[in-house]
Amino acid sequence: MKINKKILSTILLILIPCILNIQPQLVAQQMDNHSRSKQIIERYNRIRIKRSIPEIQQDTLLDNIARKIQSNKKFRKSLNVYGEESIREMLYENGIIDYQFEILEFTDKDMTSACTTFLLNDLSGNLRVGTSKKNNRNILFKTKSFLKFDHWEISSRPIVIDGLHNNSTSIKVNAINDSAKLFMKTIIKGTYS
Repeated sequence: MKINKKILSTILLILIPCILNIQPQLVAQQMDNHSRSKQIIERYNRIRIKRSIPEIQQDTLLDNIARKIQSNKKFRKSLNVYGEESIREMLYENGIIDYQFEILEFTDKDMTSACTTFLLNDLSGNLRVGTSKKNNRNILFKTKSFLKFDHWEISSRPIVIDGLHNNSTSIKVNAINDSAKLFMKTIIKGTYS
């Protein structure tokens, strides 16, 4: 029993610094990916502005999603086909509910032509894009948003205070919200379900 405790403590002493060292590296990689993505989007936004095409929004959440898609094989069905249902589920879990998405994977040497076709040929005004790079492979993840926030409505039960039969000068009232509704506007006219 004493030998097992010594072995366990030795293993923990070796593993704990390794585990603590991994976390800052992952955060640094994520920040590098976000800044790289921002540079790519800014470069192509300058071209889009010159051509009078609406700008693209760089989305760090989509950067993270692209990174997950690239590093996790469960999202890939075959060579260049992705599992649509698993990606939609991940988008929903990250709060993206109004989407039409496209994914483009390419090598570093094909970057200019891939970005040109993927980012300049789409004339939509509601594009959000995220990127990820791992080794020599790049992923561009593009969504088209169809909904835009309009307003909130919160309703509550009316609070009844009987001022004639109350002995106290101060009254403690509990207000309860019955419902909160979020109203969205469609950016592109059409029927949605």
